[in-house]
This record gives sequence, C-alpha cells and structure tokens, in this order.
Amino acid sequence: MQLKTQEQKHYLEKEFFDRIQTDPELIIFLEDGSLDGLWYWDLQNPEHEWLSPRFKALFGYEEWEIPHESDWWQKNIDPEDLKKAVAAFEAHERDPDVPYDVEVRYRHKSGRIVWVRCRGKIIRDDTGTPIRMIGAHTDITALKAREAQLDYANSLQKTLLDTVQHGLMMFEAIRNADEVVIDLELIEANAAACDLVGRSKDAIVGRYLSETFPGNFEDGLFEAYRKALDQGETTRLTRHYKHDNLDNWYDIVATPHSKDVLVISFNDVTAFKAVEKELQHERRKFEELYFRTPSIMHSIDGRGHLVQVSNAWCDAFGYRREEVPGMRSTDVLTDESVSYARDVVLPAFWRDGRCDRVPYTFKRKDGSVFEGELSAVSFKADNQNPDEQISFAVIEEVTERNQSQRDLEHTIDTLRDVKSRLEKFTHAASHDLKEPLRKIETFLPLLLKATEDNEPEKADRARAAIDRALQRANGLIVALLNFSKSQQRSLESTTVNLREAVAQAWESVATETVGSPISFENNTSAHTIVCDPVLLDILLVNLLSNAAKYQVAGTTGQIKASTEIDGDENITMHIEDNGIGLNPDDAAKIFDPFIRLHTQKEYPGSGIGLATSATICKRHGWEIEATGSPGKGACFSVHLGKNSLRQERT
Repeated sequence: MQLKTQEQKHYLEKEFFDRIQTDPELIIFLEDGSLDGLWYWDLQNPEHEWLSPRFKALFGYEEWEIPHESDWWQKNIDPEDLKKAVAAFEAHERDPDVPYDVEVRYRHKSGRIVWVRCRGKIIRDDTGTPIRMIGAHTDITALKAREAQLDYANSLQKTLLDTVQHGLMMFEAIRNADEVVIDLELIEANAAACDLVGRSKDAIVGRYLSETFPGNFEDGLFEAYRKALDQGETTRLTRHYKHDNLDNWYDIVATPHSKDVLVISFNDVTAFKAVEKELQHERRKFEELYFRTPSIMHSIDGRGHLVQVSNAWCDAFGYRREEVPGMRSTDVLTDESVSYARDVVLPAFWRDGRCDRVPYTFKRKDGSVFEGELSAVSFKADNQNPDEQISFAVIEEVTERNQSQRDLEHTIDTLRDVKSRLEKFTHAASHDLKEPLRKIETFLPLLLKATEDNEPEKADRARAAIDRALQRANGLIVALLNFSKSQQRSLESTTVNLREAVAQAWESVATETVGSPISFENNTSAHTIVCDPVLLDILLVNLLSNAAKYQVAGTTGQIKASTEIDGDENITMHIEDNGIGLNPDDAAKIFDPFIRLHTQKEYPGSGIGLATSATICKRHGWEIEATGSPGKGACFSVHLGKNSLRQERT
C-alpha cells in the first residue's frame, strides 16, 4: 500500500495523528467506542505482551487478574484456533501485505466460549526486522450464534421444500433503475422442481430466468409473474411449455412472498391434458369409450339435467348409473358451489360455450365432499332448440393438490412465525441471563473486599446476594433447557395414566413447597392417554408449580386437578387454585416467553414455564387456556381432545 506524503494529507488528518501521539486519552476513546480490546506485543521478548483492560474484561477478568504475558492468551485460546492464529502470524511476518485477520475462540472466565475477530499489524525497524505487533479484538459471539441459527433455519427450509411433491421454485426480482421488474433470479428449487424441468440444482440456482428458461419470456409467463409481484396477488395458470428441451403442460401457481420474492409451485399435467383433448375430439364417436374413460365426466342438457356420465363419475360420486337420469348437475355440488355456479360460472358458460378449470367443492351421495376443477364445452347444432344444447364436462379431483398448496402457504407462514419468535426469544433470553451475571459482577468485589477487611456481616450480605444470583441463573438455565426440550425433542409417544402422571408431578412440586400451607386434590380420572411422558411431566410440573407459587400470603393454598369429558368424549384437564388470580386481559400473553406479570421480588421465576407448557400442548395437538380474575384464583385448562383409550380401574 502506497503511503501518502505529508503534502497529500489533509490538515485534519495530520492533526489527528499528531494528537494520537501526544494524547493517550484518544486511544482509550477509540478502544471504548469501537473495539473490545487492544494488545501490544514485544516480538524481541515474546513473553512480554501488554493486554488492555477492555481485552481482559471481554473474557470476564479484572485488569489485575491477567498478567501482561503472551502465555495467558496462548493457554486460553482454542487449540485448533491457536494453530490458525500462528499460521496467520507467520504469513503476515513473511509478507506485510498479507493481513493478520483471524476469527478465534477463547474460554471465558465463566467457562463459556467467546468468539473474537482478531486483527493485528507487525511493526518493523529500519532493517525490516519485526520488533513489535499491535492488535485489536472485536467480540463476534452474537454474530456466530445468529449464523448457527440461520444455518438451522436454512436446513429446516430445505427439508420442508424437498418433502413437497410439487415443483417449488423461489425467485428474487431483478429491477432496473425505475424499479421495474426486468428478470428473476432463481434462489431456491426443491428436488421435485429439478426433476420436472430436467436440470440439476447447480445448473439453475443463482442464475437468471432469462438465461435458463428464456421460453418464459416468449410465452408471456414472465409477464404473469411480474404482474403477481406488482399486484401482490397469487396467480394461477396452466400453460403448454415447448422450449428449452421441454414439451409439457404445467399447472402453475405464482405466490408473492414479498414485493421482491416470488414462490412458484408447478406440476406436470401433460397426461391429463392429453386425455382431455382426446376425449373432446372423440366424444361423439365412441360412446363406449365415454363410459370407460378414467376421467370423471358427465354431459348435461340445456336445462341443466345430467344426460350421461362416465363410469369414473359413478365411482367418484357413489351413484349407480340408473340413479343418474333426472338429476341436475348442481345436485353434486355443495350449497356454496351451487351459488357460485348459478351467479358466476353458468351465465358466462352459456354465453361463451366453455369454461376451464373452475374450482368447485363436490358432494358425493354419502354426503362426503372433495375438491375438484371442472372444465366444460357446449355444443349446439344449427337451428337447434336451446333446451337441446349439450355440454360435456370433465372433473379433475384436486383435493391433494390444493392441500399441498395450503400446506406450503402454512409452512411459509410457520417459518416466518418461527423466525420472529426466535428473534424475540433470543433477545429476551440474553437480557434475562445477563441480569444474575451483573449481580455477581457487582457483589463479588464487595465480598472479596469485606473478606479482606474482616467485615463478616458485609461479606455475608454479599455472599447471600451472589447465592441468589446463582440460583436465579440456574433456574433460568433449567427453564431454558426445558423450553428447548419442548421444541426440539422428538416426540416419543406411549400410553400414560393421566391420574398417576398428575400425582407424580405433584410429588415433585410438593418437595419445593416445604413450609407452605397448600392442600392438593387429585380428582383427575384414570384415563390412559397417548403422549410423550417426559414432556407431559414438564407440562404438569409447570402448571402445578405455577398454581403453588401464586398464592395469597397468609392463607392456605388450595389446588385441585380434575378432568371433564363432554358428550363427544373430548377430555379436558383443569388445574385450579385459590391464589392471586389474573386479569382476563393477560390470559393470552402469559404464554409468551419471558412475560411476567409480577416482579422477581414478589414472585421469583424464569418467565418461561407457561411458554414451555404452550409449546408442549401445541406439539401434541392440544389446546391450553387460562381463566380467572384478580384475587379469585386461576384455572389452566388443557383440551386433550379424544385422546382417551380406556378408563382404567384405580
């Protein structure tokens, strides 16, 4: 790098460097404002190295606890990272233009890992011999944690995408200076999509649509995608794509995820299109083929009565062929679809003579329903009476396809919600875990000084404060582990006796409430339910501990566990107490992580127990709710649904 001459430097630049040489406070300011520590190393006496106070504080140490020696950091750095740091130093020593810039791990005083970006520069004498080295630390622990979370989310997204049977592609909009979308860059594609287009993922991801599939521009598909992005609305279309070594029909659904991200779901419907075209061409010549076609097909007259149906139609709707004459086509539609047909579809159909892929919900003879898309054409000979006009319709059952689309949209919403909750949870967890550490950091010097000055009362008070902080930190860690277990543990379902599970959970809770006057009634029924017993125990302990904690001072606490079974055999478990109660407006938000309605001094706790309970219920398909009023107790109800196998004897 070519250095500036004195004449080339701005006068403020020269003044700044002069002040740095004469005013050490500027260096301290720069370190406090932008760095997490400085070090200065004597390369001619390599055992000597000055470590700034901020350097030591980064790893949890007071200034006096770490000597100004290189031996300290070499012992506390990760062994593998030490090799990396030495290699980077040797490369920089050989060639000053090779920067010394490494990311390494250190062991914090508390035992945790601290990630540091370490940058340094060797200072050489007039002969080019290295004599000193200056370096700066930047704490990147939070960044590394977020990178790990992002890697996990990306892995989860890939798994979800590859389980979907339809082709899925995600594009990012490429805009010109006028903010007009001029191309799309493919940023993700699942395995099904690669199979459908006959390309490997590496050949298409990261490239523009105009490069890989230019036929989209020739056929107008790109315009449809651009319109979906501009209007923020889902676009559905079916197109014959005969370009780029492809010759297929595709059902396509383009859904904007944001103003610049478009998710495209598509499926090859070439076979269906071929059958549909063949049937339309041959319908009047081969009546027997009409009956035997695998398609769900029917013919209706101008008055809307069914004239003929295919065998597949009879199988799909559950009618015998002799039952069909006299039926109207609307008899196999739900009420909602009948209204849609009469008000929207049929007027346009009789005017235009055709309709394509009209979505209906169809009703079978036994009352069950399925989703389908109806395509139809009408035929009327010259001078024919309108009542004698015949139309032919083909129905494609699309229940599974539509469900896949709904599942995809739900998955996208779920991922967005998980990401948002994870960000909130990480922030709150970081804040709450720092609080007991700050207390320890405050009272530990007081304890040391009181011990040194032989002041036992002050020492006892400091020691008690540190004990409380440690208990608080331990409680938070246990709660966080339970919360993590409730989300990530694989469900290992088995049969559990509900009454016995409640009794076992109360034994655990009762040992923590020694001295507290609390009576407990276990009126739950001895039903056997299917669940993960570990998570069920965490759920019950959380709810019973919550009931025991929020009691009115000076009164005898009363906790009652019971079950309620309705006429449909749905089971609901209740945990009631006579404690301080809750405001109905707070009933929903108490299930969010780290939400507390009272101070730590009033009612100590982690703020995670009810969030853990809600997660356990959600994973089992249960519902949990809280009711109550201030001063009149609270009731937590878990709706288990039809989860009972049998009533056991007790």
